[in-house]
Amino acid sequence: MSAMICSLLFLCFFLQANAFLKEKSRREVRTGLLVSSLLNLGLLIIFAAGAQKLADKSTTSAIENVVLGIPKIYIFLYIAMASVVAGKVYYRQICRSKTEITNNTIREAADTLPMGLCFYDTNGQIQLINKRMNQLGHKLRGKAIVNGEDFWEFLEEGSLVLGCKRLSRKSPMIFQMADQTVWQFDREEIYVRKKKMIQVTASERTMLYQLLKRQEEENEELKSINKRLEVYAQRVEELTRARQRLDTKVRIHDTFGQILMETRYFLSSKTVKDKTDELLKKWHHIISLLQQETKEEQEDALYYLKNAAASAGIKLKVTGKIPDDRSIQELFLAAGAEALTNAVRHGKADNLWIETGTEKGEIYFICSNDGVIPQKKITEGGGLSTLRQKTELAGGSMKITAENVFSLKIRLPKAGEGRENDTCIDCGRRSNGKKIV
Repeated sequence: MSAMICSLLFLCFFLQANAFLKEKSRREVRTGLLVSSLLNLGLLIIFAAGAQKLADKSTTSAIENVVLGIPKIYIFLYIAMASVVAGKVYYRQICRSKTEITNNTIREAADTLPMGLCFYDTNGQIQLINKRMNQLGHKLRGKAIVNGEDFWEFLEEGSLVLGCKRLSRKSPMIFQMADQTVWQFDREEIYVRKKKMIQVTASERTMLYQLLKRQEEENEELKSINKRLEVYAQRVEELTRARQRLDTKVRIHDTFGQILMETRYFLSSKTVKDKTDELLKKWHHIISLLQQETKEEQEDALYYLKNAAASAGIKLKVTGKIPDDRSIQELFLAAGAEALTNAVRHGKADNLWIETGTEKGEIYFICSNDGVIPQKKITEGGGLSTLRQKTELAGGSMKITAENVFSLKIRLPKAGEGRENDTCIDCGRRSNGKKIV
């Protein structure tokens, strides 16, 4: 019995002392706990010493006899009451911990977040990091995060664990883990009590990344479909025009054959002389049809060039007459196509002007646009080099200028004429009464 009472007194003393240390708000409770714990300690010491003397059959002191003479029921009641008081202190402490914000509650809340979170000072010393960020650091690097600044430098340039992939090096940085999840890492400077801190966050972007990839695939598919539709529309248009030209040629051929027969009959007949005017009208009609057909063939180059400019969003304006020679028309189309390509790709122009005409017994083309003037010396690539070769093979010359506007100038000798030595035509586009070269 004495051993059990000593054990209970020791346990009660421990609970009271611990409750005294935890209770920091109410002074009277702390005082009561301190007195009760000291009284408990005194009873424990005296009771233990007296019980030991009785066991050794030694003489006990007067105070030991008084303590040993206390009825056991009173001692048990005291221990129960002291334990209840200490228990109330523990209960209030538990309730307070659920409603007050402490360092532990902040850490526990950070660990429950689905995103990664890390705070460190300017020296890289970590002040707070949650479980998610530690997991991500281990997946990317193969070890825990010890220094915040070192970890961020690793995200920028470090070698990743096998299976991980860096999708973007720019801020925010994006990584794909070995489990195919995608995470975005952001870095921001904040101030806490006028002290500079670095905040690094990691948020999952797997679904957004998958949606973007799907959108890119669908866009590529749409581009492919659009290209096929454009080719199909172009072929339909070409076939339609070819069919129209064929019908016109067949009609001209039939009409021409009929007129030839009528003319032969007219010339061989000596009696029919009153149909001269009617026959001449038919010949004028067939001549006009032939001229119209020739004009349509000459306008084919301009037709396709205008369609190409319209599809590229460029306004094309052509002044002057296109020569009748087929080889010159092909060179005109090549020059216009190259000027259109440069206007879209390099100049980012909105308008393209093409001027044709003759000067000093030569045919010239001048292609200019309102795009960005090149700051560096123009280097002729494959398109311009090929165009220059074609021009020189045709006995002409080509010159590129970029002063007020970008201008491509080509001059050719007329059919049957030789090549002149001068290589420049000072002829330009006129706009608002000003000459642009």
